[in-house]
Parts: sequence; structure tokens; C-alpha cells
Amino acid sequence: DLCDREGLVLMHQCYFQHNILEAGAHWADCPWRPANNVNQTGFTEPPPYVGDKRLFIAHQFYDPKNSQLRELHRGYLAKCVDNFAQRSNVIQMTGDEFTGPTEFAQFWLKTVAARRQAIGAKGLVALSVPWDTEVRTMADPVLAKQVDLIDIRYWCYTRDGARYAPPAGANLAPRQHLRQWRGKAGDFTSVARAVRESRDRYPGKAVTFNADRFCNTPRDGWAVLLSGGSLAEVPPLPDELLSAMVTMRPVGFEEDGRFELSGNEGDRLVYSSDAEATTTVARRCSLRWIDPKTGTMSRPSEFAAGDKAPLRGRVVWVAPK
Repeated sequence: DLCDREGLVLMHQCYFQHNILEAGAHWADCPWRPANNVNQTGFTEPPPYVGDKRLFIAHQFYDPKNSQLRELHRGYLAKCVDNFAQRSNVIQMTGDEFTGPTEFAQFWLKTVAARRQAIGAKGLVALSVPWDTEVRTMADPVLAKQVDLIDIRYWCYTRDGARYAPPAGANLAPRQHLRQWRGKAGDFTSVARAVRESRDRYPGKAVTFNADRFCNTPRDGWAVLLSGGSLAEVPPLPDELLSAMVTMRPVGFEEDGRFELSGNEGDRLVYSSDAEATTTVARRCSLRWIDPKTGTMSRPSEFAAGDKAPLRGRVVWVAPK
């Protein structure tokens, strides 16, 4: 309710994987532990701590074939949906740090979708899962229909074009996967590539980028925004530009390091890291240069059709006159 009043969205993670993988202390007071639960959750008691410290029971927790546990999951997920049924600003996600098997992610999606349909719940559902689970799930037209948003969180591209994508269900936490990896870190272009390819691969789905939490990649809001991503972390922008951006879609991709959004009315948002780069205007227009760090926008300068306008290594708003 508070987020809604403030114009914010709430990302609701149904589970928190850290309770069942790695640090055993988080399992000690977890509600799913049999000692803390009036239901029969079926997990080993006392907990099978490794070295009196660590715990690895994700493979048990994520087992949808366990009929008793599955019904508890169903009831819990129904409550997760019911809690926010009248809130349109809530995005439901599987769970934070989620690296569980594809079968459980799809069970979660089916269960949440069925409950939402049964009670007419508002809000959105995001697929925030490892790469292989994303591909398999979106290849199923019935499951894909239930997804509103693709959240890139557990995979990314590196600066040399390779994809870092740990497999689902390996019983390893994201940080444990990352420790085993020796690839190159991502950059602006690799962030933009991940978002743009996801937009193209899944038309009609919104895309967010949060892979900086679990992958060796930056979180560049302008790269997300200029490649068609949502909830991009950029400085506050003028309302008139935000209104114009509603119809803008990404065009082209990384031509001489250039990224561009184009709108229905001829508005364009163009960026190039090359301070000497220019853009040719198709008709009479005004240009405003935006400081990527502060969001500060210059006064408009007018250009005639065919003129070459300098980009100056900034984001430029091209508005037709």
C-alpha cells in the first residue's frame, strides 16, 4: 500500500533460498523447519548440518514430487497471491537467490497463475530464474502466457560476448557458481545486449535487469533503458521526456557504439559513448543533451532536415518540431 501511494512497485520474492542452502543458521528459525512448524514438512530433524555450520537441503525443498510438501507449497503460494490480490503494483517472483530446478520454477508459475485466475488477482508475474529454466519455460506457450515480465538476474553476457549462465538445480548458490567462474566481466554493451535480445525473443513481455547482484556485470540504467528495459536505474528525468518515452522502442543495435529509442511521433533518444559521433536528423527538430549522471537537460537547439547533430557522448532527445 505504501509503495502504491508513492508510485513504486513491490517485488515480492515468494521464497528466500539462503534459508535452505549454504548458511545453516538461517534454517534454525526458518518456518519450514519441522521444529518450527505445526505441519508435517518432512525435513530431517535435527537438521543435517555440515560441520555444525552449513546446510544443503535445497534438493529436498524443491521436490514437487513430494506430495505432502507440495500441498504445503500450494497453500503458501495461494496466500502469497491473496496478500496482494488488489494491488496492481506488485510483481511476484519465485525467490531471492533462486537457482532451483526448472521443475520447481514451473510448479511455482502454474500454482501462482491458477490462484491469480481463481480470485482475479491484480499485479504482475515475473520469470526470474536461471537461463536454462527461462528458455524451457518460455518455450511452453501455456506457461509463457502466464509471464508478464522477464527478470534477468541469474545470467548475463560478458564483454567478449560469452554468456554466463549457471545451470538450474545444481544445489549451488549464485555466489558459489560465481566463485567457480573465470570469465570476463560485462560492460554497457553486454547489459544492453541481454535486455534487447530478451525483448526481441519474447515480444510483449517487459524486461528488467538485476544481474549485477549475482553475476560479474555492471548495473547500467542507461544501457537497460536504451535497449528497451523497464525499471531502469537512471537519474530523474523531466516529465515531458518521460511522457514521450512511453511509445519509444529500441531500433538498431550497437552501430558504432550507438543505442537508440524511437517513438511513434518521431521522438528519438540517442546515445553514443563516442564524443565525436553525430546523428542525422530526418526533419526539422529540436535537440536537448542530457547528462547521463545527473539527468540535467540542456536548453533546446533547433536543427533542419539533413543536418548532422553532435551527440557529445551524452544522451540526446530528438523532438520533431
